[in-house]
Amino acid sequence: MALLAQIVPKDAYEWISNENSKAPRASCILTRLLDDIAGHKFEQEREHVASTVECFMKQFGTSEEETYKEIQVRIEESWKDINEELLGPITVPKPLINQLINLSRVLQDFLNLGEDGYTHPKYMKSKVIAVLIDPIIM
Repeated sequence: MALLAQIVPKDAYEWISNENSKAPRASCILTRLLDDIAGHKFEQEREHVASTVECFMKQFGTSEEETYKEIQVRIEESWKDINEELLGPITVPKPLINQLINLSRVLQDFLNLGEDGYTHPKYMKSKVIAVLIDPIIM
């Protein structure tokens, strides 16, 4: 534990767990909503438990398309919250903040446009090829 405390100071733990810290909370919301949109149809075929999409449709009486649009608005709001907090003065180490941003970016890419690139890697094939096989070299 002492080594971990040297790498990540105590105030970083407090920042992550503080309810007033927008970026960590927004990152969690962002990934939850992205995952629910990406896996919604597949989960409903398996009669999986209710997702954000199902709960929203039932609570507000919206169609699936309207619900997806509203969830997309909330995803964009989460990105705004992340950016707003991270552009201001932060007391936690920059590497920790970069990890938070990079995790959100990767999950956005894996779960973008309602396709689950984690569960069904075929959606990521072209991206992997673009980065590893056919990179743009300047």
